Amino acid sequence: MKKMYIKYIAGAAAVLILAGVYFFLLPDSEQQLNTEENNTDVSYNDMTQLIKGNAENISSVTLNGENGIVEIIPAKNESDRPEIKGYENTILNSETVDTFTKSILNISGKVIDTQDKELSQYGLGENGKNIVLKFNDGSERILYIGEYTPDGEYCYAKTADNDKVYMIGYINGKRVNYTINDFIDKTFPLISPYTIQSINIKRKEKDEIDIVYERNKSGNAKELISMGMETMMMNKPYSGMAVYPNNLQDTVLINIQSIKLGDAVEFSLDNSEKFGLDKPTAEINISDTENSLKLVVGNMSDENNYYCVINDKNAVFTIDKQFVEPFINADPIKFVEKFVALYYRADVLKAEMSYKGKNYEITFGDEEKTDDNSENQNSRFNDDRKVYINGTEVDKSTFSEFFELLVGITFDKIDEKAMPLSDEAEAVIKYTLKDGSYDEVRFLPFNDSFYIVQGKSMKGMLVSRQKVGMPFDKADKILS
Repeated sequence: MKKMYIKYIAGAAAVLILAGVYFFLLPDSEQQLNTEENNTDVSYNDMTQLIKGNAENISSVTLNGENGIVEIIPAKNESDRPEIKGYENTILNSETVDTFTKSILNISGKVIDTQDKELSQYGLGENGKNIVLKFNDGSERILYIGEYTPDGEYCYAKTADNDKVYMIGYINGKRVNYTINDFIDKTFPLISPYTIQSINIKRKEKDEIDIVYERNKSGNAKELISMGMETMMMNKPYSGMAVYPNNLQDTVLINIQSIKLGDAVEFSLDNSEKFGLDKPTAEINISDTENSLKLVVGNMSDENNYYCVINDKNAVFTIDKQFVEPFINADPIKFVEKFVALYYRADVLKAEMSYKGKNYEITFGDEEKTDDNSENQNSRFNDDRKVYINGTEVDKSTFSEFFELLVGITFDKIDEKAMPLSDEAEAVIKYTLKDGSYDEVRFLPFNDSFYIVQGKSMKGMLVSRQKVGMPFDKADKILS
């Protein structure tokens, strides 16, 4: 029996403790509505919707706040677009305007006991901040916005048709100070760094960079790009050079999915020259398989931002330098794959090599026929042909090691002023491809350590003599 009493006493104590915890941990919003800090008594009435009406019937919303007057004209139908009076040519974000308009009608508050205090003590009055809603039937509703409560959690408000004072959430109170920058369209086309089709970067006093994906886009090309296995081609400044997409993803495209605009500073392009947009610092054009982005970058607005125009929007914005300087300062050499002549084995019909008086011919037999009808059968990644060097059949494993050395020759550095010691090549590799094209790479002597590459490569490409000799040494071992 004694134990039972002890349990009852412990339970009662727990209830008291929980009650105390509830009082001290009561959410701030509940405490504010139950105990107003300026000694006004808060009514326990239900929350009241301050302005009633249908959003579809609103003809205009006028904000008269600390930042001046902003008159919003909502879209009349789905094919129409919203406007702000005085900025009719500025494109607004329709979804933002629509959400904002509905939010005004959803403002609710708790009525408080003003205890015969003057409205001016709450910052309310006909000359104060207000929101005016006009409806298609000619009627209007006015909501006056006053001062914030001492803790900043709430704002005082009243409607024009009664003298009751309400406390509304501080976010609703801030809406009266919105400007055109809160409604202007700042959306970016979503560009995927994994399905890039082209990049063009024009830069003041620097080389233009132009990179395009030109291969046949049938089959699984999109997946290959995302895996970094498919190549793009550079047109400028180094024509014909291969570019792997993952090189771009790690450099200029590293922030492309998080890019965003700052504030608009001009709502037309009539004075674009004062922002440096008539002679831009950079013009960036990027496209993926679905979207395109055009970004014109002007002068710096401050130490952290540039002026810009996006996709020909009729407004000048600021943009953080972290999003544009990777393009402005891009080094095209970092995009280029360092392979002198990289080809998939299955694309090659024949390869011919000469080095120090020796000649080698790599040929392939017919593609083997199997019952496997999969897409990868005899594809560029699954070459089942027999292989011969100077007529001698080579097993596939051994040939794979040799072919990796052959197509894996990479340049060591670029010296566009480099001149060969002789115009006679010491080593030559010629590829004949299945599509009928061919590529001949010639290695001219530069000094005791390097060759200059002559072929479909950028000017001044230097390759170590040791790298060039490795596939030829491998061929000798295979034949011996």
